[in-house]
Amino acid sequence: MQNKQENLTSNNVPLHLDIGSSTYLKAFSNIGLMSLNRINNNEYFFPVLDKNNNDDDQNEDILIVDFKQGKPISFSIKPIEIKKPIIAIDTSSIKIAENSEGFIIAIRGAIIQRFLNKFSAYLIGPFPFYVCEENSYLIYNRLRNIFFGLKENVNPPLLEHISKRIGNLFDRWLQIYVAEKFSDSILLFDGSLTAGTIDSPISIMKNIIEIAQKNNNIIMAFSKMTRLRIHGIRITEIQSKEPYPYVINIDNCLKQMKYKCFGNIYVARLSPFPFSYRLDIAPFSKDKHIEALGILLNNDAIIYGYPETLLLAHVLSTFNKIDVIGFQRLLASEFNFPIYENEDIRETLFQPF
Repeated sequence: MQNKQENLTSNNVPLHLDIGSSTYLKAFSNIGLMSLNRINNNEYFFPVLDKNNNDDDQNEDILIVDFKQGKPISFSIKPIEIKKPIIAIDTSSIKIAENSEGFIIAIRGAIIQRFLNKFSAYLIGPFPFYVCEENSYLIYNRLRNIFFGLKENVNPPLLEHISKRIGNLFDRWLQIYVAEKFSDSILLFDGSLTAGTIDSPISIMKNIIEIAQKNNNIIMAFSKMTRLRIHGIRITEIQSKEPYPYVINIDNCLKQMKYKCFGNIYVARLSPFPFSYRLDIAPFSKDKHIEALGILLNNDAIIYGYPETLLLAHVLSTFNKIDVIGFQRLLASEFNFPIYENEDIRETLFQPF
């Protein structure tokens, strides 16, 4: 349950962060551990090999309405030889065991720094939680209060979605942390800068942007999946006549949005491979965005059109099967509850055929 620092190569520099002593992180960890204490010793669990909840499909995009009021504007991007740190963060959440009342979930985050072609990585977690119908209201609202200072309680998400939603809260808090901790850097986030949802209140997103601006950081949020469409076409299918790498600004095409987006929205194609991404950039002006993209190309490798530093943050925060099995065994040992293999109802029904 402790954070740790990992070097990716022998040519790395240490990344010194005080996140381990953060009162917010200690409170987050304590709430998770206290939730495990409500498990009775005579209860038993079945293992869950669930997929990680770190996809960045923007569900809120579907409510954006676009009209034929403007045209996308393309910008060609050229590398700019300015040295600047690249900081990427990502988080992951996963269900690892279940009983008749709820789930044990795990949350983990990663902060990656790349500067002068040297990497450092900082892993935070994993943090376990036991969530059931009886405690989900308390846990979810306590976390909103601790991380964001929000006093108003809200209904918790369905249990099936609770791991992703707690992961989202942790992700936003990590974004606040790196915006405060680093300066004169490019911050890479997974997802978008959309605000107004329960997990991303406008006041919190505004705070992240203002802190970044105060520290002269620029935020780039990459979405691999989006439902944003212009004239019925998914925005990532839009192409430019500009030679790659390029970005297409689509702000002029958006008229009505239920949710607020902090920053400008682009479609980014940064490599010859046919992969484009939604890219939200903030704060500052579009001119500075284009310049920052040139600096990004000079300081980070681009893998299939995606920044390598953000790719590493994703990989290191994601739970693989060995992580899950090891964590299941650790929790069963530490908290003295058995985990039994469950019968697979699909195999039982269909294996004879």
